Amino acid sequence: MQSIQGIDILSTLPFIVVTVFGMLVLMLEVFQREADDRQYLSWVSALGFAATALAAFALRYAPGVSTFHGMNYLDGYSLVLTHLFCFAGAATSLVAPRYLREHGADRGEFHALLLFAVGGMMLMVSAADFVVLFIALEIMSIAVYALAAYVRRSAGAAEAGMKYFLLGAFASAILLYGIALIYGATGTTNFEGIRAALTSGGVSAAAVSDTVFEAIQAAATGASLDDVSATTPAGLSLASMGILLVMVAFAFKIAAVPFHMWAPDAYTGAPTPVVGFMAAAVKAAGVAALLRLVSVAFFAEPVRMGMFGWVQIAFGLAMLSMIVGNLVAIVQDNVKRMLAYSSVAHAGYLLVGFVAVGYGVGNINYGSALVFYLFAYTFATVGAFGALAWLGRRGHEVERYEDLNGLGYRYPWIGLVLGIFMLSSAGIPPAAGFIGKFLVFKAAIGAATTGSAAGFAGSAGLILLVTVGILVSIAGVYYYLRVIVHLFMKPQEREVVEQPFSGAKLAIAACAVLTIVFGLVPGRLIDASDRAVTQMAGRADGVYMRSERPAPRAEAPLTAPATDPARQLAVVIAD
Repeated sequence: MQSIQGIDILSTLPFIVVTVFGMLVLMLEVFQREADDRQYLSWVSALGFAATALAAFALRYAPGVSTFHGMNYLDGYSLVLTHLFCFAGAATSLVAPRYLREHGADRGEFHALLLFAVGGMMLMVSAADFVVLFIALEIMSIAVYALAAYVRRSAGAAEAGMKYFLLGAFASAILLYGIALIYGATGTTNFEGIRAALTSGGVSAAAVSDTVFEAIQAAATGASLDDVSATTPAGLSLASMGILLVMVAFAFKIAAVPFHMWAPDAYTGAPTPVVGFMAAAVKAAGVAALLRLVSVAFFAEPVRMGMFGWVQIAFGLAMLSMIVGNLVAIVQDNVKRMLAYSSVAHAGYLLVGFVAVGYGVGNINYGSALVFYLFAYTFATVGAFGALAWLGRRGHEVERYEDLNGLGYRYPWIGLVLGIFMLSSAGIPPAAGFIGKFLVFKAAIGAATTGSAAGFAGSAGLILLVTVGILVSIAGVYYYLRVIVHLFMKPQEREVVEQPFSGAKLAIAACAVLTIVFGLVPGRLIDASDRAVTQMAGRADGVYMRSERPAPRAEAPLTAPATDPARQLAVVIAD
């Protein structure tokens, strides 16, 4: 039996801290009377997120290593993203109490669910094996499903939670099937083991494309897979089909077209503070986990390029998401639905970064643009929904543009911060969102000028993608500026009575300040993003591949269905 070492336990320190605080909040709720004020629990939760971020910061000098015998990573990439998740969780905790009290849902389990969801996100971005990745994804998802339906008396919240749960379960099933196909082709669920198996194939992307239909037919007819392995075109085709399903599952999580249909309804019905967390932190976790996947496990040229390569999949998803997200957002009259489709468009911008990472020579360092974008997007999105939650009252939610009329004059601070968040989301300087879009498009242009055109539409394809992204971004400015117009240029139609909670104001103000600071002086965040990607353990290009132990070997691919379930489980655990 392999022993657990000190570095293994140390690598889970942030997860342990956030989990302990989650249980602490639940215990504090047990001793509360029904009529007691629970606002202090938001501060306890925020303290938990701060302690978790501090634990991650304390590990910043730890070497990039694989822990728990190749199941997890401790590296700069996971630690930097942990700080992002903790910020989103803390801001949501501080914004929520006033909204929850207005809607009769002021209970401590809200903050516990946030803490557990962030714990799942942290495990997702540090996973080195599909087993850990799937468990982490479900920890995050189940908590977010509950948060989406948290206001029990709201029919809209119940509908949002149910739709999110049903479609999320469907996406999880697709992910599991994809993992099964990859395991069948490579004989392992370990990321580095998968890359080793796919790379050793030595088969071109064209050969994979030529045999993918034969592999599908063989699987459909129940033909023997004796000759299928990662060293044959059929085996690589099987892996490509698995990667396609994995990409589809993650496309659902980040709300990319055409897997976005849940987002408008879920965003409209869910509690407003939760929507900000869903739109920002959940999307960031999905993008960050997928970036590690493609940079470590799926970087072999046959599955990266070609007709069925993940670069082509990301290209199509990016194009559709940018166009559909922006154009449909323009015609929305509901602010939350507008922001939902805006989130779809942002998923498209992020996928442009994936195309840049995988295109041609596959420069993984282009992924640093994605990390910066995630920070800028999180600040603006959590802050915007926090401001909408602050304005909302039970029975008088801020949903239509007309609900914002004149509130910029009535409450200048809320008008100012909402204006900052809209400008950042639109990509207008001096907000951080402008730097984020600039870096993503710059990475795509850099890939177009240095990458290889093999198996792809050539550099013209990336230039076209960037051109479309810039054009729809300009079109998208309309619906963001429309919010500012209603805040300051329309007569007030409703009265909003301020019930100040210092925590909410602090969280919203922090989002606004960081949005402006990193827009004016982005150097530090750019450097942190560069370090995060450079220090990603297990990178396929070997820039920062310092492992504590050798990567687990890829077992011989399964040639026939195993008859002993215990043997199957043992093989998975051994990997």
